[in-house]
Amino acid sequence: NGSDTPYEMTYSPREPRYYYYDPDNPENQKPYPPETLCYSCDYVPQEGDNIRVVASFPGFDEVSGETTVPENHLKLLDCSLRKLEDNTYRYELTACVDDPGTGPLFYAVHPYVKCHERTNDFVDGGYLEDEYEYRWDFSSSDVLFANATEQLIAFVEGEDGVSHYFSNDLVYGKRHEFKFSLDITSWYIDGQYETYSYDGKDYFYETTYDWYLSLQTLDEGFYYHKTSRDQLNSDFGLFSEGVTLYSNVKGGYGTVCSSVTNSVHLPINK
Repeated sequence: NGSDTPYEMTYSPREPRYYYYDPDNPENQKPYPPETLCYSCDYVPQEGDNIRVVASFPGFDEVSGETTVPENHLKLLDCSLRKLEDNTYRYELTACVDDPGTGPLFYAVHPYVKCHERTNDFVDGGYLEDEYEYRWDFSSSDVLFANATEQLIAFVEGEDGVSHYFSNDLVYGKRHEFKFSLDITSWYIDGQYETYSYDGKDYFYETTYDWYLSLQTLDEGFYYHKTSRDQLNSDFGLFSEGVTLYSNVKGGYGTVCSSVTNSVHLPINK
C-alpha cells in the first residue's frame, strides 16, 4: 500500500515430508526432495491491498512486480448429494458470482478431495498416516464455462472437462447464479477399510475422504499466468506458433499475482 518501510522476506525451508517415516529411528527416514525454494515474511495479505514485490541479487538488475488483492465475489448457495444407479454419487451445486463492475476480473471453480490414509503396514507397534488432495472435474451447461478454444461439445452437452475459469465479461456488474455437478465413484464417499493377515500379524489399510469446493476470485496476472501455463503444458502443434508464458515483472521474467479463495466443505448427506 505504498509504505516507505517494506517487509523483508527470508528463506523459510518447509518441513520435510518422508517416503518412510520412523520417528523412533530417524536415521531410517527418507525425505522427499524439496518442492521449491520458499521465502516468507510476517505480512498477511488483505483484500484490496496493493502489493509490490522487489527482488535483487548481486550481479543482476533489480526486478519488480505489482498486484492488487481482489475482493471475493463467489459464493455457494446450495449443495445436494444423491446416489445414482451405477454405484456413483452426484453432487449438484448452485453458486453465484456478484461482480462489482469495477474492471476486469476472473473467477475459478475447483472441486477437490482430501484423502486421509492410515495403515500399520511396515510399522512395529504404531501406524503411518498420510494426507493429500487433488482436484476434480465437473459438468456444467452454463455459458460462463464456454471456452472458445475448446470443443463446443463440452458447452452444449455439459461434458466433464469444461474450463474451471471464466472472466467477468458476461457478468460485468451483475449477479449471476449458475449450476454445475460432479460425479464421484462410491468409494470416494463411503471410504475404504481393508484388513489382512501375514506371518501371524494383522494389518489394516484405511482411507477416508473429505470433499471441498474452492471458489476463487483472481486478478488479471493470476488468470493469464495460469491459462498460459496450462496451454503450454497441453498444446502441441508442429507448425503452430509456440506458447509464451505470461509475465508482468519489470526488468525480468515471472508473475506477481493474487487471488482470494472461499473454500467450502461439502456435506456427505447420503
